[in-house]
Amino acid sequence: GNTKTENENKDYVHVNGLCYIVPYENVIKQFIKDKFIGQPLDYTVAQMFVLNRHDPDVEKGRKIWRKEIEEGRVKILKSKQNKQDIVDWEIPSPDRVVLKGDQLSILRHVHEHIVPAVEPKICFEDNSVLVMNKPPGIPIHDGKRSLNSIVHSIRPNQKLILCHRLDKLVSGVQIFAKNSTINKNIVSQIRERTVQKWYLARVDGLFPGDGEPIKCSLLIKWVPEERRSIANEEKGKAAQTVFRFLYFDKETNTSIVLCSPKTGRIHQIRAHLAAIGHPISNDSHYGGTRKDLTEARIYTDNHDNDLRNMIMREYRDWCYRCNFILSILNNPNEKETSFVERGIWLHSFRYSFFAEPKFSFQTDLPEFTNNFNFNIPDLIKLEQLDYLEHLEKLRSGDFNEGDDIDDDDCD
Repeated sequence: GNTKTENENKDYVHVNGLCYIVPYENVIKQFIKDKFIGQPLDYTVAQMFVLNRHDPDVEKGRKIWRKEIEEGRVKILKSKQNKQDIVDWEIPSPDRVVLKGDQLSILRHVHEHIVPAVEPKICFEDNSVLVMNKPPGIPIHDGKRSLNSIVHSIRPNQKLILCHRLDKLVSGVQIFAKNSTINKNIVSQIRERTVQKWYLARVDGLFPGDGEPIKCSLLIKWVPEERRSIANEEKGKAAQTVFRFLYFDKETNTSIVLCSPKTGRIHQIRAHLAAIGHPISNDSHYGGTRKDLTEARIYTDNHDNDLRNMIMREYRDWCYRCNFILSILNNPNEKETSFVERGIWLHSFRYSFFAEPKFSFQTDLPEFTNNFNFNIPDLIKLEQLDYLEHLEKLRSGDFNEGDDIDDDDCD
């Protein structure tokens, strides 16, 4: 069977522009949180592991998990009550009450998330760093279990350290360090803002300014329950983005804008553009109007039945997801309502580092600019001016809060 440990042999299946991974078995071990103490095991597991995020009904999930427990795919390791106790994994009853210190072992048949079938391109590589042009719609990483991500797909057998992290929907410059020393240097420069970042965005409407810099200094507040940032004048962290109009397309009523974030708040560029009335055109989360361009329907098979063959190759009759996908493939009129987001029109175009070692990384222009004729300003000259301004800000104490480096950077 296909297993997660066979990372170098994992199978990717590309169908209709989407990338699927052949399902594999994986054992998950996890302690049960104290808040579940005293609850029946089937009810507890149904709350901990939602099988269908589009239908998170706990009672429906409970029926499925009850069968999983009865058939022995869920085990429990009790905590020792006394030193002389002998503990071992036991196959419990679905009605067993959860005790403090219980640990779960669950055999899962993993169906990974689906992403666009686009290969990342390497922009630069030496003994210290690897720089890629990250495709839109693919996460950098999605937890330790994920194979369908940038980190696990480019160099599965090589140690690469993530220096910063572009959001899943954003494309462009993504830097990996090959050793801890260069990683610390790059992360330090990002934290201390001795890095100039340039993004390209395609936004709704005619952007103002006619090429002159427009500064947005609205505060940024991250709202976790909404998975978005709010830009306002009252609450949040200090933030500033400088925008420059580059091109207007009358036919689509969209503009190409050069974005230079001076701070690194979560979703800063997206929130600032939305706040000034020009959201990224296909960024529906922040008010963009062209949602239809960002999604692709999943589980639509091709003429060779590659999806059906993929499922049948590693089919488990006890797997809820296997049977769910087969029901969709067997009934073409009952299409899965889930979609894969292909990405938004925001691209990390260039990173320049001012401190030693000084280097700059730049990608090709993104696809969403292909049909437009515009000139990029002299970024090197602008970087020199911006760095002088940055030194002045350091002296004056402006923007003294550290960047959100551990989150989704400034996109």
